[in-house]
Amino acid sequence: MTVRTCLVVTVALAVLATTACSRKPEPAPRLDVTVGPKGVSVGVTAAKSKVDVKAPAPAAPAAVKLPAAWPKEFVLPAGAIVTETNETEGKIVLDLKAPGKVEALVEYYVTAMAKQGWKQESKGVEAGEANLEFTRPGRKANVHITDGEGAASLTLTATKVTEE
Repeated sequence: MTVRTCLVVTVALAVLATTACSRKPEPAPRLDVTVGPKGVSVGVTAAKSKVDVKAPAPAAPAAVKLPAAWPKEFVLPAGAIVTETNETEGKIVLDLKAPGKVEALVEYYVTAMAKQGWKQESKGVEAGEANLEFTRPGRKANVHITDGEGAASLTLTATKVTEE
């Protein structure tokens, strides 16, 4: 729960307590809390008054630019938002959010990477999590996917491999 959500709930409870304690006995006040994709809404309804407090949903993560050295053949799913990148010598790691569930994203990567010339080396899928590994001459790719609220979290790793 975010600080904003806690604040909204605290204000609503304070209004509820004030309304309940400051008047003659009336029907018990009603507290309605709704948490949804558009934010948090708290409503307090007493016999003669109603107070509504709303907090918008947290903003979507800001997109980070894809590194120039990212291999074009290592594709990203439609609607993906890169949230973090890390480049070291011979290795690039991307963290991103993408719409969909693990199973659908696994199928996407199995198909899309094959079309780009990658060979699938391994595929491990458990409840809510998957790890895929692909290779092609001079490159290794790893895709780690976990289900999240509203979007899946992915970590993509592209590694340069020296041929021996």
